[in-house]
Amino acid sequence: MGLHYLTTQQAQALNRLLREARAAGIDIPAGGVDVPPYGPTADWGKLDDSLSSTKTATVSVWRGDPLADTSIDRYEVRSPPMLTSGTSLSSGSWVMIQRVRNDWFVTHAECT
Repeated sequence: MGLHYLTTQQAQALNRLLREARAAGIDIPAGGVDVPPYGPTADWGKLDDSLSSTKTATVSVWRGDPLADTSIDRYEVRSPPMLTSGTSLSSGSWVMIQRVRNDWFVTHAECT
C-alpha cells in the first residue's frame, strides 16, 4: 500500500470531523489519527520587522509577481536557530520560511 496525501479540502474536512467527534464525547486517543499538514510548507517573503535571535517577526508572502506591492499572506515566524545572540535580520530582507509542525521558521535569508 502506497503513501497517500490529502488535499487541503480533505485535510480540513477530516480535522472538522475530528473536532465534532471530540465535542460529541467520542474518545480519539492522542496520536491515534495522523493528519498531515496542509497548505504550503515553505515560501518566500519579506520581513515586516527586524528579527533577532529567540524572537518572532511577521513575514509578508507574495504570490505571482514578487515585485508587486501587495502581499497575500502574513506569517509570524521564529528566528533560525543559527542566528547568534546580538545579531538580527533587517526589516525588508527577503527570507525563505519553512513550516515545522505548526510553527514557521526562517531558514534562509538575504545576504546584506
